[in-house]
Amino acid sequence: MRNLTIFGLLLVALTGCTDKDAISAAEADADTDADTDADPFDGPTSGQWIYSDFGITDSSCESVNSLIEDELGGEDMGFKVIDPDTAGFDMLIDGLSKDETIDCTLSGYAYTCATLTGEIPYDDYQITLPATVDVSGDFQDDSNSTGTYSATFDCKGSNCATVELLLGISFPCDFTFENTAAHE
Repeated sequence: MRNLTIFGLLLVALTGCTDKDAISAAEADADTDADTDADPFDGPTSGQWIYSDFGITDSSCESVNSLIEDELGGEDMGFKVIDPDTAGFDMLIDGLSKDETIDCTLSGYAYTCATLTGEIPYDDYQITLPATVDVSGDFQDDSNSTGTYSATFDCKGSNCATVELLLGISFPCDFTFENTAAHE
């Protein structure tokens, strides 16, 4: 009887090892199949993208938030994707980059763009607002994205102190814009 019990335990142990090996082999095959079936991201769709959600999530320029949101996130505002491929694309941001595109690189579905720099003249106040904007985000697929614009504005000119007093802000000031967009 004792030999039968030992034989039974040995059989159970061997069967357990065989089943584990079979399961491991099947899992490895499934992982390999999933890796070869996954489609690589070919880049975003070229053309106009429209914001479905746009807002300032952080700002040290509180009194002008609504002006900025209206200027950049208004109806039918967004950005254009130009010449996309698997490595990157050019972006033209409505209301911000004028006619200057910025180079963006892709890492999988994530993108990072070159810093956008420029100056916004306000002749009525005899000032210029130098600005820098860093752009990054993620594509969920080739026609949906989320993004972040991190902007810094400063002031040059003889009336900067007056503008700061009138608007209740101090230069330089920072904005962070979050957006959700879809290809039109």
